[in-house]
Amino acid sequence: MTFPGGADGDDLTPWEHAQVSIELWEKAVDAATIDYEALVRRLAEIYGQRNLAAWPDARKLTALGRRRVVAVLHGDRDAIERVLRARRSWAG
Repeated sequence: MTFPGGADGDDLTPWEHAQVSIELWEKAVDAATIDYEALVRRLAEIYGQRNLAAWPDARKLTALGRRRVVAVLHGDRDAIERVLRARRSWAG
């Protein structure tokens, strides 16, 4: 399977670009998305509390989470490995 006009001008799928299995790529997409959703919920809580001191850091973390999701979706192998490594470390 190829993606015409892929992210880097090639025709590789994101998992082919990262040289990982589709299953591993899907796990990374799921994990990065779950992490991002948690950050967005926390940002909403901070906004609701009118916690101005925490707002800038929360926005930066949320932006970082969004960039990580995009990197994984585009097949950035380093981002995929970081997301999966963090997941494993949280699992204990």
